Amino acid sequence: MSEGGDPSDEGGREVGERLVERLGERGVEYVFATFGTDHPTLIRGFAEDGAPTPILAPHEMVAASAAHGYAQATGDPGVVLVHVDVGTANLGASLHNAARSRVPLLVVAGRTPLTTDGETPGSRSIFVHWYQDVADQHGIVREYTKWEYELEAAENVDGVVDRGLDVATADPAGPTYLTLPREVLRREAPAPTPNRTTATEPATLDAGTRRRLADLLAEAEHPLVVTSYLGREEAAVPVLESFAETVGVPVVETAPAFDLNFPRDHPLHFGFGAEPHLDEADLLLVVDCDVPWVPKRASPRADATVVHVDADPEKPMYPMWDFHADLRVRADAQSALADLTEAFDPADGADRADRFGERGLARHERRRDAVPDAADADRITPDLLSHALGEALDDDAIVVDETVTNTPSVLRHCTRTKPGTYYSYCSSGLGWGLGAAAGVALARPDATVVGVVGDGSFVLGNPLAAVQMTEAYDLPHLTVVYNNEGWAAVSDAIADQYDEVGFDPSEFTRFDPGTDYAALAEGWGCHGERVSEPAELEAAVERALGAVEDGTHAILDVAVR
Repeated sequence: MSEGGDPSDEGGREVGERLVERLGERGVEYVFATFGTDHPTLIRGFAEDGAPTPILAPHEMVAASAAHGYAQATGDPGVVLVHVDVGTANLGASLHNAARSRVPLLVVAGRTPLTTDGETPGSRSIFVHWYQDVADQHGIVREYTKWEYELEAAENVDGVVDRGLDVATADPAGPTYLTLPREVLRREAPAPTPNRTTATEPATLDAGTRRRLADLLAEAEHPLVVTSYLGREEAAVPVLESFAETVGVPVVETAPAFDLNFPRDHPLHFGFGAEPHLDEADLLLVVDCDVPWVPKRASPRADATVVHVDADPEKPMYPMWDFHADLRVRADAQSALADLTEAFDPADGADRADRFGERGLARHERRRDAVPDAADADRITPDLLSHALGEALDDDAIVVDETVTNTPSVLRHCTRTKPGTYYSYCSSGLGWGLGAAAGVALARPDATVVGVVGDGSFVLGNPLAAVQMTEAYDLPHLTVVYNNEGWAAVSDAIADQYDEVGFDPSEFTRFDPGTDYAALAEGWGCHGERVSEPAELEAAVERALGAVEDGTHAILDVAVR
């Protein structure tokens, strides 16, 4: 082919088509895409037999959130395709969420064409190509990505795809970012290269550290495990369960708990948050956790020993992170806990496990007794709603949680017990839940998926785009809106900072007038229902779940007070 020629004129394959093919060779089944004018060659690739299936999302925040949920539910990297700088910017908080939640995403973005006068295939051809030319497109995402690169040479296409996926999935996982100038995508594709990617073996404890930790555990009177995302690897949950039972150690999950880390009805599950236990604990084993406690609320006692086991126990991604540890261990949590369990005879921790187990069972009983019967309630509280959902869902149903201020209620009363039946995220970039639930539904089509969101999260989640994608790809699930008609987190922040204020905080936090989300749902072709009375709640939940079982997306708008 002559220099500057069009490979498609001679029936040749182009770099963009080869890039899509390489994604498929790496096991990518779906690409969550918001297409733009820089993607024609990629679209040719998607049109080929055997290519990954593009999931069209009408908004980039929804695309990335769906990829995030899909990645959590499968353990595979999510792949997102967006349009130049503006599509990248439209990702909004989704990259923050993936980075802080340690979720592997490869984000592929177009790049405005480099040439301006038709010198080569892919050159600028419409006026917007000048407006979308920016000095540092990668700077939009650099704070939240582990790796970023621009494909400059056709010969590198396979290696660049491999590198983006490998870095995204390496522990600690997170987003990577690849830009694609249109001229490079139009060049002749190189010959395929072998797929030689190999997995990295997880790090475990050396013999000396293993002995030291075993001695600390044996000597402690009141040990405590604190975790947030150990359950990201579902196989790690029974390993932690075996460790807790063998050594006799209770477990707390910090809120937000990104995944189900420990069966929540287990006698050694001591709740959500370490703070109530810090006065007692003499050994804190922090495992796969970024924020083990909030120091303003409570801190470990002065003579307590703190051990942090994590893939990155120094947390370099956070500019300010000052949680003290007497021993930091860089290791894979699942392997480390399995090694420590082998150091103990089950009889060694039996008395301690029984003692803590009695306390745990009493905690579970008090939790159950705290929820009033709907017949006796004068309003729907978050606890009442969470309890109703927990009673209605089977053990295999999956809860995708973005209720934020009501997350403690969901954790306590919508009890999940199996690995892979609860997903959440860092809860700091609202708008994740609607897309994430659709991504989980795509990953787990045989499970009942229930997305629970606050009304603020619902609005910020681009609901029209999320519902359109859900309908287009037949991903029926239930969305439950904990509707308190405002931003409860902002109200809580005002109360946290000031004992008294000379104004009504609701003027700045309340959505007035409110929105009937059930009516919107019906307009979108979904099952929609609004509930405000406790006596109506159980039947409404059953109707909504029945609609999902029949293949209809359902939105239940529940007024909580």
